[in-house]
Amino acid sequence: LAEESADHPTVGEATYHIGLCLEKEKAQRSRAEELYRKAISLDPGGTYTVMATCGLGRLAEADGKLIQARDVYRKAFHMAKEDSPESREAVKLLGDANVKLIFSGWKTDDSKLYTVKRGDTVSSIGKEFNTTQALIMRANGLEDASGLRINKTLKITPKKFTVVIDISDFTLTLHDNGNVFKVYPVGLGLPEHPTSPGRYRIETKLVNPTWYSPSGKVIPPLSPENELGTRWMGLKPLKSDLPHDLGIHATIDPSSISWASSRGCPRMHQEDAEELFDLLTFGTSVTIVE
Repeated sequence: LAEESADHPTVGEATYHIGLCLEKEKAQRSRAEELYRKAISLDPGGTYTVMATCGLGRLAEADGKLIQARDVYRKAFHMAKEDSPESREAVKLLGDANVKLIFSGWKTDDSKLYTVKRGDTVSSIGKEFNTTQALIMRANGLEDASGLRINKTLKITPKKFTVVIDISDFTLTLHDNGNVFKVYPVGLGLPEHPTSPGRYRIETKLVNPTWYSPSGKVIPPLSPENELGTRWMGLKPLKSDLPHDLGIHATIDPSSISWASSRGCPRMHQEDAEELFDLLTFGTSVTIVE
C-alpha cells in the first residue's frame, strides 16, 4: 500500500510501520531494512527518519553488530528534536548499547588491552586507568578480585564520566567526554525538602549502606525499611552553602521515581543505581541544574 501511494503525505509513516512489523520476523529482516531506508528517503529529517534510523540500529544489534548499532543510535539521537518521543527512544537505545559494550568483552575505539603483571590487583589497575574495579571485573568475566593471573589480557575502558541531574525533568544524564552515554530517570526532593542545585563530586561509595533515618532510627543494610536500597554515592558540595548530606542512592520504592518524592537526595531504580555505581569513580563531577 505504501509503495502504491508514493505521493501520500503519510507514506513515510506507513513505510516505517510496515518495516517495524517485518523487523519482528527474522526471515524478513532484510526486507525491513529496505523499508526503513525507504522511510528515511521519504521523510528526510522528520520523525520517521529518526524512528527508521533506530530500526536500522536494532537490526544491526540483532545481527551481533553492537558497535555499528551504537553508532546508528547516536546518529538518530543527534537528528531528533530535543525532548521528543523519538529522541527519548533513540537515547534509551543508545544508553543500553553503551552499557552492553562497556560491560562486555567487546573492544571499542576507547578501550585498551592490558596484560597483567606480577603485583597487579584489580584495584591497582583501576587506579592506573581511572576506572572502577567493578567495571574491570564485569568486562572481563571476573567473579572475584582474586581471579587475576599473570599474563592475563584484560579489556580496560578508561572514562572521564560526568553527571548532570536535571530537576526540571527528573533525569540523571551520564556524559562521556561531553557526549550522552545514558539517561536515567530519578526521583528528587519534595517541595519541603528540595534538591539543591549546584556542583558536587562523588566522595563516598557504599554497597548495602546503613540508613540513619530522620527520626534517629538506625536501619540495617538490606532491611525492607532501608530507603537507600543497595547503593549509596555520597556527594561532596563544591561550595560551602550547599548541603553536605546529599547522595545518589537506590530505592526500595520504584513508584517514587520520576517525581518529587525524596528528602532531597536523587534516588534511582535499584538496578540503575547498581549500574551507575559500577561506572563512576571517586571524584566524578555531579552538577544539579534546575
